[in-house]
Amino acid sequence: MANNIFAKSFVFAGEGYLQVETKPTVLTVTLVASTKNSGNIQFRVSGGSDVNFPPGGMVTLRSVDISQLEVKGNLGHHLAIVGGSW
Repeated sequence: MANNIFAKSFVFAGEGYLQVETKPTVLTVTLVASTKNSGNIQFRVSGGSDVNFPPGGMVTLRSVDISQLEVKGNLGHHLAIVGGSW
């Protein structure tokens, strides 16, 4: 079975939560916040509690349905999400 690779970046405009993916997709992903962000980015899974994610933070989420993953940040904040189906 082939591995699927996922990569997406966000530059936030201060809007509310953004859904990472629209169709159900279970992957292992790493979130990487820019070291230049002036404050925290927030993420949550399935509408749960907010998790504050500091500038330069990196976290790996294993076997998560990324359609249930939502992210938000202040104007100009950057976030990269990379991973795959391994």
